[in-house]
Amino acid sequence: MKVATWLIALFLCVTSVYAQENTALVEKLAKATGEDERIDAYKAVFKYYEFSQPDSARYYLEAAAKEFAAQKSKKGTASMLVLSAFLEADQGRLEMAREKHAKALAIFEGIGHKRGVATSQASLGILDVKTGNFAEAGKHFLAALKIFESINDIDGVVNTYQKLGSLNEAMNSLDKALEYYFAGIKYIEQQPVKGTKLVWIYNNIGVVYGKKGNFEEARKYFEMALAGSEGPGTIDVRLLTLNNLGLVYENLGQYDKALPYLDEAIKLAQDKNLPENFARLSVTRASIVSHTNPAAALPTLLAALDTVKRLGLRNLEADIYDNLGDTYYRLGKYKESVEAVSKLRRLEDSLMNVEKSHELMNMQAAYELEKSQTKLAQAEEQGRSSRLVRNIILSVAGALALMLVLLTIVFRKSRQLNITLKKREEELSRLNATKDRLFSIIGHDLKGPMAHIPPVLQLLNDPTISEEERTYMIETLEAHSRASIETLDKLLFWGKNQVTGARVNLSDFSVGEFLRNNTELAKAAADAKNIKVENNIPNDIRVRADASHFDFIIRNLLSNAVKFTNSGGQVKMMCDTGKETGFVTFAISDTGIGISDEKLKSLFQPFAGSSRGTADEKGTGIGLMLCKEFVEDNGGKIWAETRQGAGTTFYFTMPKASA
Repeated sequence: MKVATWLIALFLCVTSVYAQENTALVEKLAKATGEDERIDAYKAVFKYYEFSQPDSARYYLEAAAKEFAAQKSKKGTASMLVLSAFLEADQGRLEMAREKHAKALAIFEGIGHKRGVATSQASLGILDVKTGNFAEAGKHFLAALKIFESINDIDGVVNTYQKLGSLNEAMNSLDKALEYYFAGIKYIEQQPVKGTKLVWIYNNIGVVYGKKGNFEEARKYFEMALAGSEGPGTIDVRLLTLNNLGLVYENLGQYDKALPYLDEAIKLAQDKNLPENFARLSVTRASIVSHTNPAAALPTLLAALDTVKRLGLRNLEADIYDNLGDTYYRLGKYKESVEAVSKLRRLEDSLMNVEKSHELMNMQAAYELEKSQTKLAQAEEQGRSSRLVRNIILSVAGALALMLVLLTIVFRKSRQLNITLKKREEELSRLNATKDRLFSIIGHDLKGPMAHIPPVLQLLNDPTISEEERTYMIETLEAHSRASIETLDKLLFWGKNQVTGARVNLSDFSVGEFLRNNTELAKAAADAKNIKVENNIPNDIRVRADASHFDFIIRNLLSNAVKFTNSGGQVKMMCDTGKETGFVTFAISDTGIGISDEKLKSLFQPFAGSSRGTADEKGTGIGLMLCKEFVEDNGGKIWAETRQGAGTTFYFTMPKASA
């Protein structure tokens, strides 16, 4: 388990201003005349008051909103909505901030203000990261980056690289995160930008090195960030850097050096009324204190949990459950420790499922591909111009006609080679995507149940636990072991078919043996729930299909029927040889809980998610997807009929054996 969470910087604004003396800012506002000058003046006043006196910041924003509304200035109205959304987010009102950013985005799009559109897209992405919507955050950030690059806005490009790095860090793609951060630094070195952007990036690079376990390198970058955060307008980055320096010393076991950094940061967050920062910093400090005094840390963690639930900060909620698991364990409260870890796993499943991770990788790859295609188009245009010049020269120099023929032959051969190369690249991309998909599934569906096993084994070795607690631990271990074996079995089937391109091995066979074997396999789970399994399929029924595929389909559908049937229920297996010409229609029905209409629509979709059985059995979410692939590979089809509370029947067809 981890002890605390590194704080990553996501809060760079597209427009940077320097804090000045209040009187000078107010005088500048009074003298400002044009629309853009008035907008910039209000922004400067807002930045001055944002953290020190938020009520004053709100007062000026309301005055600005009235002024721009009276002047029918859409640009001014949208710009103030963006600043107002920042203030709402500072105070933990994330949904209100989202509404204001969305309104600003609509206005900017309506007037064709590209920089405003990009700013709003990036700001919406920040809110999505805070609430765990990583895929949506990636869409917003990549949309913003595309616009900033198109208008050559260096500030905006650097800011968005920083945000994309933060997003990849949150999804544990650490090398990709560093790639974005150093790209941002490269831009700054080529054309220096205003504000503290370099300080933010230093902090984030330190976070990545910290997560990699390179604490000396992390400390170097954090100290560079802290040194750059001593001026005005740097409260937010200073809070993060103080937290992270505390974490470095915690990981080095130097707790006495860690706490002063956290105490300074917590006092700063209290003084500036920043509830989200205060909650995060409190969790970090409690984590450090729990090493030597877990009883003192527990009330702080529980209070922080209530705060983050109210603010809707689901990532931080997961961090608190992680720390609670450690703290309960140190206090000898083993059952509470296991419950906290279980809540953490369920929350992580909802925050970081395979589909979201895969979707973000696809978006990043698509964006990079689009950039490559643009460069290719430019190169092709240059190539066309060059060929035109060459043809003119060749038409004048008839003596070089033979050379032209030779060049044409070479060109045709090159084009054929390019076509072959393109096909190989497409095949390589498909195999690489399959590999990424398989590893993502392993990291999500296999790691989930197996992650519970080591802490439970560790608890079992503790001689102080009671017999009741020991029994509870063994039952937990057994459940997660079964889930791991089931997941591994399905992954092996799918991986063989996808990675090696396994062919369908058709043969004629009787289904009786497969039905008997799988009925025996399901017997233990069925007996435990007092479920009667009835096989009404004749042993002499013969089909033409891949025997391993048929075996998997029966085993998975029978296992699901038992899993979602209540105690005392019934599962039946039947078939019909006359329902569809040339096919045998198999049916596996249960008297279980049924399936909702919404779930039924996506039942066989890839990685549509899983549901828990009537005895809280954990599924993997890929079994029905594999069944559909295998049925269709053998020329059949699969569907389900259900009624909630009254059971479900799964049907699939297989070709009849040759006469």
